[in-house]
Amino acid sequence: MKLLFIYSFTDRGGVSGKQYFNIGLVNAFKKSKEIEFYGLPYADLMTSFGREVMNKRIVEFAKDYKADVVFMQYIDAGDITVESVKEISKVSQVIIWSGDMYVPKVMPFVFDYAPYVVSCFSNMDYISELRQAGYKAEYLNHYCEDIFKPVIVDKKYDITFIGSNFTRYPLSKLRYDMVEFLHDNYGERFNLFGDGWPEKFNAKFIGREESNLVYNQSKIAIHSSNLESPLYFSDRLLHILSSETFCIAEYFPQAETLFEDLVHLMYFSPKEWFKELKILIDYYLQYNNEFKRNNMAHEGRKRCVELFGDEALVRKILLIHDEHKN
Repeated sequence: MKLLFIYSFTDRGGVSGKQYFNIGLVNAFKKSKEIEFYGLPYADLMTSFGREVMNKRIVEFAKDYKADVVFMQYIDAGDITVESVKEISKVSQVIIWSGDMYVPKVMPFVFDYAPYVVSCFSNMDYISELRQAGYKAEYLNHYCEDIFKPVIVDKKYDITFIGSNFTRYPLSKLRYDMVEFLHDNYGERFNLFGDGWPEKFNAKFIGREESNLVYNQSKIAIHSSNLESPLYFSDRLLHILSSETFCIAEYFPQAETLFEDLVHLMYFSPKEWFKELKILIDYYLQYNNEFKRNNMAHEGRKRCVELFGDEALVRKILLIHDEHKN
């Protein structure tokens, strides 16, 4: 199968967060023996010639290449116009994916693209909304295997949370309350990394490569999301698990269909002011429970790679392609 990946990338001025997603996807596609892959980065082209010329050239190339699947991300959809996607869809199946969830309902611009593509998301609310409107939609998620992996280092952190302090999401206050609870109960044993936190938490912003190191240096890593939806979780859950770090994660709807409690990780409910979270942390920090932590971390990594690693991504795209052939 021929796959063309149209994506925004430039190394001018450093690599942004969204570009890390694209780097991970490119690496996954390059490694696959199941597809013939061609990557088409357009950022420098748009900078040099403008959006209109860039779109024209991309459409011309896509029509000439005639891929079975043209893959994009919704974060790039503002650059690639609806008209361009419509034209490309005449010769190739177009799959557009977003691994993030910004608001509780599908953003309006997605419906402009939806008639011409298979829309893929990492939460079931968006998928159900699009399907009810008569459009094609599937569940898909992925993370960068090349960045998040086990490394041999000492466990110098007891409890770690990596995540920024946003105020605009439905669960933002819950995340803040959790961080404050951990800070108040564990003091210097709790290590916070991320942007936007009050000075009292002594948080430090770190990039993705350093995040992998920090997770590997942690006995326990906490996971919490800013929104709730069936099968939705922050991508940091995959980062924790793939780094082979023991994870205590806030429960999300249908979580057990992906990762099993007491096998791959431990779930907690934020009710009752995080009492359950504290019980779990205190129990698994005990020295004689190190084996249990390590065993779950090992099983969690295996499951993470199985469901959301590079090979799993390509397999899922092949399935989507077969299911939605015109």
